[in-house]
Amino acid sequence: MVERFELISDEIQITGEWAFDHGTYQWRGVPRAGGDAIDDRGKYLVILQRQVDGSWKLARAMDNSDRPLAQSTRDAG
Repeated sequence: MVERFELISDEIQITGEWAFDHGTYQWRGVPRAGGDAIDDRGKYLVILQRQVDGSWKLARAMDNSDRPLAQSTRDAG
């Protein structure tokens, strides 16, 4: 369950029918099954496309955590 979620927009650009927003995020959540809370922070990029009615619709989104990668458990051989 997410306890806290925050987006901090660093830049928003609109070019014709397209717009992008990039910035940073941070969130804290507790696994539903219990256990220690998880804290994460990182960067995001969102691309929006203007619709015929003038509204904006999400076209693409990505995020990149600043947390270190977990050690792989797969066999290298």
